[in-house]
Amino acid sequence: MAVRYKNDLIKTLEQEYLPISPETLQPDAVYSRDKFWLFRDQVRVLNHCFTPGRNGRLKYDTVIISDVKKSGKTGLGAAIGYSWATTPGLGGEIYILANAKDHARDRAFSRIVTYCDYLRREHPEKYDEHIEEQFVDTIVFKNPYARIEALPCSAASSAGSFVSLSIWDELWNYDLTSSHRLWAEFSPIPQLHGRSCRVVVTYAGYMGESSLLWSLHEATVNPDNDGNPQGLQPKGLEDLPCYVSQDGNVFCYWNHVPNRPWHSAEFLESRRSDPSLPKHEYMRLWENRWTTGSESFIPIELIDSLMTQGDSIGHRNMYP
Repeated sequence: MAVRYKNDLIKTLEQEYLPISPETLQPDAVYSRDKFWLFRDQVRVLNHCFTPGRNGRLKYDTVIISDVKKSGKTGLGAAIGYSWATTPGLGGEIYILANAKDHARDRAFSRIVTYCDYLRREHPEKYDEHIEEQFVDTIVFKNPYARIEALPCSAASSAGSFVSLSIWDELWNYDLTSSHRLWAEFSPIPQLHGRSCRVVVTYAGYMGESSLLWSLHEATVNPDNDGNPQGLQPKGLEDLPCYVSQDGNVFCYWNHVPNRPWHSAEFLESRRSDPSLPKHEYMRLWENRWTTGSESFIPIELIDSLMTQGDSIGHRNMYP
């Protein structure tokens, strides 16, 4: 039988955090069989990205997990953050970022808070073992020392941070100028000897607007003019939508297929036929594809049809 965990981070994530995380405590939660909380593709990706090499360094300084809506991206980001904080040899300063501070607190960070509150109520000995103090937007851990903090997208508020891990939630929605500056501020720290990393959990953005995410998408997925991926694929993950930048520093999992048990054909059809959800938004949310910020005023299919009709009756374009 193949070894499921190749590093302590993923073992902690699945065996300690996920069984009693906010997601798995839901009465109608649907998860994989045999009491495993991660799906096989997730285990393979996380093992690949977070297993140190022989030199003790992680393979990548940036890991992007981009999937369709309701695939558990934010919950996975929270699980990675908590597990990093409590895994020996990691710890350090951990930041959860979003486009605004309320957003940062309300998403991945709030899941960790909920988990910690549950530990304090139901397993106080475990809470005391790991957690030193808990504040509105900061959690301080012990053994190893770690601090998780929720931050808005503001480079000035985080200048000088000694970052072990940063988790970027829905990078498509970050403000143009400040996001690039903040990204630079949160570059992995050389002094941490390959144990510093940026993790991005997001779905696709808007062409011409989500410039930081698009630059990462181009560097890894490297789509051609028709959107087909041309990027390098990491060894052993060729059957998954995984890509690596030319310099080998950025890993990207970019999935277009709703493949979780709750993504039923009936549910997806209800989303597709929802009159309040424009076609381009369905494609972005439920197919994880890049779109423009708004639909065309006149659909291209209608224009093509009218042009064909005009040609058939002898009309010609006066301004080719």
